[in-house]
Amino acid sequence: MRKQYRSNRISKTDRHLAAEFALDFLPMPDSQSVLLKFTVGSIEMSTSVDTDVNGKIAVEVPGAILSVMAAWRSGAMVTVISRSFDLGTVAYHAPNGFPIPYKTLRAWLLVADESVKPLSVDEIRRAYSFDAVTGEPLELDPSEIFADAWELTGNPGGV
Repeated sequence: MRKQYRSNRISKTDRHLAAEFALDFLPMPDSQSVLLKFTVGSIEMSTSVDTDVNGKIAVEVPGAILSVMAAWRSGAMVTVISRSFDLGTVAYHAPNGFPIPYKTLRAWLLVADESVKPLSVDEIRRAYSFDAVTGEPLELDPSEIFADAWELTGNPGGV
């Protein structure tokens, strides 16, 4: 018998809610494959979000988004990083020869008062340039391109 995963028990309504939330962070129509990474305190979660040519959204792990939405509603500050893959481009090749595409990174802070702060390219670069614990400089990944996050009108997904 196959093991049932928790994500299989998420209702259609909750899957739709997760997709609506994710939609605000997608660089439409730039990319068809985006990785959303969320940080709540010391907990990190991520999910891929894919769109087809008709704009239909598929969220790989809707439970991650639902958890983030619940944490934000309860007053936690959340970081959202959108990493869109520029498919068809090659930044470099991994040691095994696998081509690594360029990725465009944008980030937002979801603040406890339920406001959303888009981060500028300089804020994102600074966050990625230093180790959060030691403060030591980090080597940046040459495949990552930092970009300004856009202003959101209203709260993501209507939260």
